Amino acid sequence: MAKSKSVALRLFEIYKKNGFMLSSELEPEYMKTDKFVFTRLYIGHMNQTYHLGIAMREIAFLESLSSLADFKNIFIIGNSFGFSTLALALMNPQAKVVAIEIGMEPFTEKWIEATNIIAQAEGLNVKVVQGSSPDNNAEIIERELGGSIDFAFVDGLHTNEAVQKDFDSLRPFGHERTIYGFHDVLAHKMVEGLSAAVGRNPIPTQIFFATPSGIALASAAFPEGFDVFCDLYGSNSLTQAILQKGVAAVVPAA
Repeated sequence: MAKSKSVALRLFEIYKKNGFMLSSELEPEYMKTDKFVFTRLYIGHMNQTYHLGIAMREIAFLESLSSLADFKNIFIIGNSFGFSTLALALMNPQAKVVAIEIGMEPFTEKWIEATNIIAQAEGLNVKVVQGSSPDNNAEIIERELGGSIDFAFVDGLHTNEAVQKDFDSLRPFGHERTIYGFHDVLAHKMVEGLSAAVGRNPIPTQIFFATPSGIALASAAFPEGFDVFCDLYGSNSLTQAILQKGVAAVVPAA
């Protein structure tokens, strides 16, 4: 029996057969810059990227999370060149994946249609819709997902104000086990905004220090096995102890 390919391999394969190359997770220490941790899109060796895709460690993060849950309806804010949209569809073949993208510049506008074409060719249940978050979220979720979401991935405008508005627009369509994911919380200093958003209607929230952007997850009822998931991705008491100890944490105990 043939083994199935990983989502990471399938993603790179999909883009390659459509004429694109990707770079992701190039080690900053060796590259002498941290500009190539997140995913970039190329034609040949020419960079095409306007908005970066999530990092490969974050692909693994989402794949691990998806293995714990049975998402049927997935809503994404921010499509860029379709990287996380296609990834979540590959990870969750049982789900319908809907992404909203404002397409403010030619690159992201072009990739609304391009992502839909690639998804259809790959047999993925994906629809990218042009619209603005939070203004158009409700109508799109009602029309495309029947008014219910199991997983939301927020990767749109990276400001404290925007993350609050995005979260507020999603809450009416969630249920007890809905998981809300937020990209770039630490990288774009959005802890204040996220804290304010979840504080208005308190909900357990974790920030993951083993993700390059500092992803946060919030849910009223995380799935079974989430404690080990938190250990794996740096959101536990050990991580907090290491943060407090700093360099001292690398010294072995006597």
